[in-house]
Amino acid sequence: RIRTTAGAEGFQSLAFRKCEGHAQREHIERFSVLLPHVQRAIQIGQQLGSWRFLADSSAEILDRLPHGVVLLDDRQCVLRINRCGETLLQPPSPICIRRGGLTACDPVVQRELQRLIGECVATSRAEGTSAGGLISMRRGAGVGAIQVLICPMKIAAGTLDVRPPAAIVFLHDSAAAAQIDPQVIRSAFGLTVAESRLTVLLVAGRCVQDASTELGVSPHTVRAHLKAIFAKTGVNSQGDLLRMLLPLCQLPR
Repeated sequence: RIRTTAGAEGFQSLAFRKCEGHAQREHIERFSVLLPHVQRAIQIGQQLGSWRFLADSSAEILDRLPHGVVLLDDRQCVLRINRCGETLLQPPSPICIRRGGLTACDPVVQRELQRLIGECVATSRAEGTSAGGLISMRRGAGVGAIQVLICPMKIAAGTLDVRPPAAIVFLHDSAAAAQIDPQVIRSAFGLTVAESRLTVLLVAGRCVQDASTELGVSPHTVRAHLKAIFAKTGVNSQGDLLRMLLPLCQLPR
């Protein structure tokens, strides 16, 4: 008798053909040694089947998302990237996969990217407290930017010792901010028309100076609106605001 799972038992028999006679003591002893390994092999097979089902389901969900998602392990190597992420990382993107990890084309941005990823990995190991951060990477004049949001991700390793994700990276095309309905933002957070327009521009990667030019107001007015937006949305910085609103990018109205 062997137990394959907590709620299921099975039986393994030592059978001989009639011409071979009855099992001898040495056969039974060898069989007893082999039996625990058979039981463990059945359990591993069941776990592999469950893990593969979950992995395939997760991959399908990630591929349906309208923004890029990259999962990194504790060595900062890419474990998984969804379809949208593959598209956003295609040349001439300012960020790509090189030597198994994420790499920014600009050396200054690359140092900041590696710093944030390293802090998130440390947090996932319970060796730090960083909540991650946001980097805006310009793709060129008139092309827009890619918003890169890095966050720690803590998932316990399974029985099969599969390397778990230690950080998750979200990639957003700033042009997708145009698809955010300002009315949704106004309704959700009680913003004014001017504040919601500014919020959309910030999500699109505009700085305070650029936003003031596009809105036709002074930088002082933009900062006053930004302070009011922080108070109404419950955040303390522009990075936190973008981190909260970026998931709305590219969602259908």
